Amino acid sequence: MPALSGSSADRPATIRHAMTPNPAAILARPRALLTLLICSAAAGRSLIAWQHPTPVFFPDEIIYSSLARGIAESGTPAFLGHPLDFPALLTAYLTAPLWLISDTTVAYHLVQSLGALAFSLAAIPVFLLARRLSLSTNTALLLAAGTLVLPDLALSSLLLSEPFAFALFGFTFWAGHRALLSVQSLSDQLLFLGLLALLCLARTQFIILPAAYLFALLVQGRVERRVRDTLRAQLPLLLAFSLPIPIAAVLGLTRVFGFYTSIADYLTPAPSVSLHWLVLNLLVLALSCGWLLAPGAVLGFEAALRRPDDRAERGFALLFLPILLGLLAQATIISSQVKDAQGRYLIYALPLLLILFALAARRGLLIRWANALGLLALIPVALLSPISELNRASLNSAPILLSRHELERVLGVEDAYASIPFLLAGLAVFAVYAWWKRSGPALVGLIATFLVAASVGGTYGQRLLASDKVTPAHRPFLSSARIERALFLVGTSSQTELAMSTVFWNREISQVVSLTALSLGALPVDGATAAPDGTLLIDGDPYTGPLVVDSDALETTIRGVEPSRTSANVLLFRAAGAPVRLRTLVTGLVGSGLGRSGSLQAWPARPGGDLRGTLTFTLFVPRSSRRPTVVDFRLPAQSRQTVTIEPGQTRTIALVIRSEGMWQAFYRGRGSGYRSGSGFALAELQDLDFRFSKS
Repeated sequence: MPALSGSSADRPATIRHAMTPNPAAILARPRALLTLLICSAAAGRSLIAWQHPTPVFFPDEIIYSSLARGIAESGTPAFLGHPLDFPALLTAYLTAPLWLISDTTVAYHLVQSLGALAFSLAAIPVFLLARRLSLSTNTALLLAAGTLVLPDLALSSLLLSEPFAFALFGFTFWAGHRALLSVQSLSDQLLFLGLLALLCLARTQFIILPAAYLFALLVQGRVERRVRDTLRAQLPLLLAFSLPIPIAAVLGLTRVFGFYTSIADYLTPAPSVSLHWLVLNLLVLALSCGWLLAPGAVLGFEAALRRPDDRAERGFALLFLPILLGLLAQATIISSQVKDAQGRYLIYALPLLLILFALAARRGLLIRWANALGLLALIPVALLSPISELNRASLNSAPILLSRHELERVLGVEDAYASIPFLLAGLAVFAVYAWWKRSGPALVGLIATFLVAASVGGTYGQRLLASDKVTPAHRPFLSSARIERALFLVGTSSQTELAMSTVFWNREISQVVSLTALSLGALPVDGATAAPDGTLLIDGDPYTGPLVVDSDALETTIRGVEPSRTSANVLLFRAAGAPVRLRTLVTGLVGSGLGRSGSLQAWPARPGGDLRGTLTFTLFVPRSSRRPTVVDFRLPAQSRQTVTIEPGQTRTIALVIRSEGMWQAFYRGRGSGYRSGSGFALAELQDLDFRFSKS
């Protein structure tokens, strides 16, 4: 064995020096620095995501998590045992293993962390694309870092498909760019095709990519004057693109698109409406990419398309253009129907806009007059922007628009959103000053400051919005009650979000049922019936397990069973193995108030038994109501009773019950009413009491 050089006294120090990491050496290695950026971003966004108290993006978060649970529990994507024709299943399969964890809170936060990691991985294809376009390593790292601070990455706090689709889109675009340039490389074509398939399984909206790629391919072939040779070299890829067409023709669009089949109904918006939402979505896109960056990105695109330095630049621009137009078209179509901007559809273009800005900077276009004119144009655009639309922005619009919530909290001023146009115009003025001084770094610094501030504001604005929606229903309660399986009874006035939250947090709920035909969005609701003696029947069989009741929509008593209120929004009944027998039921409630319409029901102890007694309750109308509330009760034997309650007045109502078998009455009201929880109530309901002299 050869001897080590140097004295024995020097060896430990030499070994220690070799084993000690050198920070400067690590930071000098691009891959190590990129890894450090990704890990830091994933860890930071995970910590932020864990502050979210509950899912708030309905119904998407509930659908994705429920499908993942179905895969984890039964191996098939199902929502409460119901198959859901949902084509974008990649997210559900990726997160399913985490839902094997029995603790819902832990599983919820782990899925958020996985989303944060997936979002952060998008920095890799951005770095690779930048290097393919011959941008320097430092510039590529800056672009990767810029991607990680985009405000829209706040979506990592939500259980959506965007975290996985965002990174997959980056890799797919990179692979598509490779395939476009190396036209005879089968391996590049197969890589692009595989990533594209995964991307479409994550977000169905990306079925537009084959058409975008074909456009880029044809234009590139025409520019290079070899269209036929280009198409021949890409024949395997083109054949793969055409395969879904006969499959869709055989199966039908309903089976192929499933959950999204109704999108065809969105395709006929009025031109003026489409133009309005196109402009608004363009504004959201400009804000999300950095606002001051938009003119430079446009210049970079124009240069790459018309005066490219090489084939890579032109290929990038040719592939980017149809994708951007397709995303804008999708966002505009959806916006015209739901009346909200669709930043979720546009986030995929943001890293590409960063790269185009870098191309403009490399060519020195940022100090040209064209960029100054673009920055000046941002001033009237900001001042004329539709403030009311920005104020109504939701989670669906874009996280950056939620910065106004944080702005109002910091300033302590309500409606601070009115200052947003002036802030944006002021930033444009500073950017013009930076241009005047020919200071590219100052402009980049302004953009970076804007992105970081908007990212922080959007993230915390999203958190504030989530916290405002939280109720005690957004907490697990059945697991602490040691219940393994339960039924959830809802009514016509049940709030969809509260019902979905209850199902999300309480995985012990195996079925949601209603005694009347009812739709709660994507939440599967099965029909139930009541036997003549009030026995709750599911598929014709008596139900004997625990029963959870939405007490915000229903007021009920069950014969021989006392409820336990484990949440402010629900009641829990344990029937101890005996059939659940309804004694009384009031439907149509809204929180603590009486809704627009509903029913009053009572059942005897035995089928056909006599019911004799009274139903008494008190109705109160707040002074804030603008008009009197009128409630019309339709009683058995065609009799009626009408009650008028003035604002600020309290009325006690007594209804006589005389019936052989089940007794039922209906009510319908009108008036200005007031807000009760998350719904509209006509009057506050108090002291509800069924009293029977014989039952």
